[in-house]
Amino acid sequence: MNRQSLLSALTMLLALLLASCSGPGGGTARPPAQDQVVAQPTSTAQPPIVAPTTTVGRVSTANRAALDFWSSAAGFYMGATEAERFGSLDDIARDSSVAVLARVVSPGPSRVIAGDEGTEDVLVYESVIVEILDVMSGHMSEAHQIGDLLVLEQVGTPPEDAIGTTAVLFLRDKQDMFGFPSDAEPRPEEEGLYRLVSSQGVFIDRGDGVAVNPIIEMVRFMRSGEPGTFTDFVFDDSISINQDTYPVAAVARQMTLTELIDLIASMGE
Repeated sequence: MNRQSLLSALTMLLALLLASCSGPGGGTARPPAQDQVVAQPTSTAQPPIVAPTTTVGRVSTANRAALDFWSSAAGFYMGATEAERFGSLDDIARDSSVAVLARVVSPGPSRVIAGDEGTEDVLVYESVIVEILDVMSGHMSEAHQIGDLLVLEQVGTPPEDAIGTTAVLFLRDKQDMFGFPSDAEPRPEEEGLYRLVSSQGVFIDRGDGVAVNPIIEMVRFMRSGEPGTFTDFVFDDSISINQDTYPVAAVARQMTLTELIDLIASMGE
């Protein structure tokens, strides 16, 4: 996929997001006292279909599917001010609710959040169900175990070829107010739901063992002005990551995913 196609796709995604958050008067959607839930999260899922691993060039189809799926969430972060920022790998490993190695199992439920009464404001959260393969760290890590199914919102819906792919995820339980102001209160209707702690909250094997963050790579690619495709950019090690802007991703890209997993696990001991 070339830059123009990616830019057009992300532009359309951002336009849809902005349109969904604003009513005819341009106001920002404000959730009501009770959300309108289209589908409730479930604790069961269809058995995972293992993604194919046929190698095409430098990246297998499985890794390419994971790269495409997780990088599609970049539209949620471009130009946004993130609620949580982390200055190091140690910070994100310690302060996340839980850091896990997880497998994509299936698309999850959608939640439709209506705005003020009398407006057409609406926000739709799609989700993915992931299965925990390993629990590595996080201040709520003891509440999670291998085999648990988690509903992860605000990353979109995985396509079929992304089912069975794996990723390192730094997650925030939406009932966990760790690090937020003392008067912050969880929303009861979000019990059992998770999100990435930030745009730096997901890492995959790019195809040759190196750990990359697909969301950060997409944001960097769109802002870089570099020629070529997104895949070319991800594999170009001569293009360094700004460590001040993306401290976690910069450190992770210097190691393999296996090394990253071992390092995160050591931080949770």
